[in-house]
Formats: sequence, C-alpha cells, structure tokens
Amino acid sequence: MALAPLHLRNAHPETLAQYPNLLSGRLSCKGRLRARFGPYVLPAIATLKRQPDWVGDKLPEHADILFISHLTDPEEAATGRDLYFGEIPALYAAQQEASCVVALLNHTQARLEVLTKQWRPTGVPRVVLGRTAGPVQEWRMAARLRRAVRHLSQAGAHGDGDIAAFLTGAPVTGPSLTALRSADQIEKLVRRLRPRFLVFTLEGHAWERLAMSAARRAHPGIYCIGYHHTVLFPKMAAPGWRLGGRYDPDAVLTAGEVSAEWFAAQGFPVLPLGSVRRQSQPPGLTSDTLPESPLCLVAPEGILGEAKQLFQAAFVAARHSPNLRLRLRPHPVLSRSALEAKLPALRHLPPNVVWSGADLARDLADCDALLHRGSTVALTAGLAGLRPVYLRAEGESVSLDPLEACLGAWHQQIGSGSMLSEILQSPAPQEARAALQSYCERYLTPPRISALHEIIDLIHTGANRTGTSHEARTPGR
Repeated sequence: MALAPLHLRNAHPETLAQYPNLLSGRLSCKGRLRARFGPYVLPAIATLKRQPDWVGDKLPEHADILFISHLTDPEEAATGRDLYFGEIPALYAAQQEASCVVALLNHTQARLEVLTKQWRPTGVPRVVLGRTAGPVQEWRMAARLRRAVRHLSQAGAHGDGDIAAFLTGAPVTGPSLTALRSADQIEKLVRRLRPRFLVFTLEGHAWERLAMSAARRAHPGIYCIGYHHTVLFPKMAAPGWRLGGRYDPDAVLTAGEVSAEWFAAQGFPVLPLGSVRRQSQPPGLTSDTLPESPLCLVAPEGILGEAKQLFQAAFVAARHSPNLRLRLRPHPVLSRSALEAKLPALRHLPPNVVWSGADLARDLADCDALLHRGSTVALTAGLAGLRPVYLRAEGESVSLDPLEACLGAWHQQIGSGSMLSEILQSPAPQEARAALQSYCERYLTPPRISALHEIIDLIHTGANRTGTSHEARTPGR
C-alpha cells in the first residue's frame, strides 16, 4: 500500500512522469543507478539525525477530532495560517464545544528547531510532523518497501527485467518512505489523543490510505473523513478507489458541489464542506473588456516544470506586448531562490514583469486577468472576476484546465505567450463571464462548518443501519 507508484491519482503530467520507464520497460542510466543503490544510500543520507515525531503546541489529554493538514511555508509556523482547513477546526471547536488538534505534514526544508523558534500558538493546538525518523527506523521502512517490491517482482517474474528494476528503485524514494513515516506518526498521535474522528486532505496519495489503516489500528472506534480540497484532474482515479474497509474513508467532504457529485458517483457518503479559498462574495461584473494596459497574474501549481512553462510564457508575452503587465506568483512550496536557480532568466525580469509581494486576495484585487494551467487559483480568479487564460503545453493530449467546461468567448486557451495580449483585448459578452463565475461558485462553495457536523451524523446513520460497533456520538456536545 505504501508504494507510491501504485496509486495512480490522475492523468496529470506530474503523476504520469513516474510511469514512462515502467510502461516502456526501459530505464535511463540515472534510473538504473537509483534502482541499484537508492534503497541503501537514500535512507542513510536523509536520516543522519533523528527528528522528534512532532513539535509544536502542548497537546490535550484527549481530542474529539484530529485534522491532518500541511505546512507549505515556514512562515505558517508563526502565522498559524492553514491553506487547506483555514479556521474550520477552531470554529468547529468553538461551536460544538469540541477538542480539536491539527497535525501538519512538513513540506518545507526548514529544520524543526527553526520552526520551533518561529512557532506561535493559535486557537487550536497544532503540531508539525518530523521529516525523518532516524537511521534505524528509516532503514527498517526501506527494508519493508524492498520486501514488498521483491514480492511484486516475483509475482511478475515473467515480465521485463527493467520493470522489476524500476520498482526496486522508485518506491524507497520520497513519497513511499514519507507514506510509511507519516502513517507511523499519525498512529502515535491517535494512540495519544484517542480522537473519534480523523479528518485529512484527500488527493489519492499513498500516505492517506496508510494513515486511515494506522488510525484504525491505534483506535478501532475512529471514523476517517477525507477532505478533497483541490480540482478534479483528468481521469482521476486513486481518490475514488475502494481498497477495503480499513483503507477507505467513511465519508468524504469536498470543496464544492462539482467534486461532491464526482465522489457521490463513486459511492461515498459526501457533503460539500466548502473551501477557505472562497471567503467572500464575488464582485459584480462591470465591463465587456479589460483596460488597455491589463495586469495579468501568472500562478502555477507547486510543480517546478509547470512554473517554468508559465513563467517562460510570461516572458514571451512581456516582450511581445510592452503594454501588458505581468505579476509572477509562485506556489508557496517553490521559493523564489529555487526558481531563479532553475530558471536564471528570472533574476533579470523585463520592465513589465514583477514578482508578487502580496497575499492572494490582494493579487486578485489588483489584477485583471490570470495565466494558468492546473492551479485552483483559476477558480478563485474566476470568482473574483478576472479573465482566465489557460496555457496549453506543447504536445498536450489531456487538458489540465479546471475551467475547461467554460471554454468560450471569455475563457480561452493559448499555445504561446505571444497570443496572450490579443486574447485579453478581445471583447466578451457579460453572459460568458457570468456563466464562468457561476461555475466557480459551484466548484468552490463558502466554508460551511455545519457540514462537518452533518457528515458525522451521516456516518452515524450509516453505522447504525449496518450494525457496526462504532459508538454513535457527536464530538463535544
């Protein structure tokens, strides 16, 4: 279950990038080295010093709900900002007189001691999970993965040898070890807090399935609720798979009605919880055209390859149309220094291109348009009245456009940055803008704390109907 390549999440290029060697039966020289030495070298390099399982606030004796979220920027340790659940845990705790705890998977490169110095308490206890478990534990986890790979290789002994080599190297890198480590940490937290509910982000990663199994092993009475907060990427698969009772969520919460319909079709009990990205009412529509010198926000996902695509297109657009102004907004998991190291041209921006120095709400208020690919910013930009333009990748066969259902006069796709200015200056009827905005309103609904209470009642109803042994009660009151 921990082998990350076995969890085919969707047809996103970043997901499919794991598979060409596996499917073609060919490995590059780098891939062969990784396959031969990765299982032994990587755990040793990455785990010279053991980190605590978690650091942060003092934990209560008991929690009703344990939320699993993500730390994407070291500044979030000081501000308490949560890009995924926002204030939902604190509001639920206050309304239901419940005890909530938030555990954060650490996606930053910051050392735990640095995060500890920056840490500031918030209304709900928070902890951030360690990134390594020490040499002995990491080697043991790597050995578990090697045994699993060996079993799979033996089961497919008549296949191509390079397929076995790919499986031998890939699973012990990043995501698979992270899945085992995170599940172990979450199991310890569940044993410590004995929560009635585990609420976690649901995207189809291996760690999610292991976390549910570990939580149920630690506390058999727990209910597991997945929260799908992102877009529905093409051919989405793993988030909706039924893998067996201990690996499946009891129910699913979503960012809005569109994704709720998808999960309902997979047979899950589901309700829209809403999204922290939808915090205000959308503005009224004013004009059929943009200003003569529009300001365009460029917002990639947290993927280096996508950031390079969009920022390079922005440079082309800037040179082609000096009257067009562009603002580059990297995802929080990609620092400006890391991007400049990979794309040196970013160190010397054209005069009509600047870095964003504001939060997303300020950028959306300032800008007139958005250049994007698969980011959920496309949805928040549509809500804010910006004109979204999707950049197609060269040779792209599957679109990542979250707004593809709204293609038309207002929302269009381009293959080159040189086409951006012309698209932005073309008029579009108010009806097309209103239709896109309405679609975004269904995709990202306002946060609704009562949905968390309702989904718990829905789970209890199903448990009582099927005669399961879970104690039916709502946290808090």
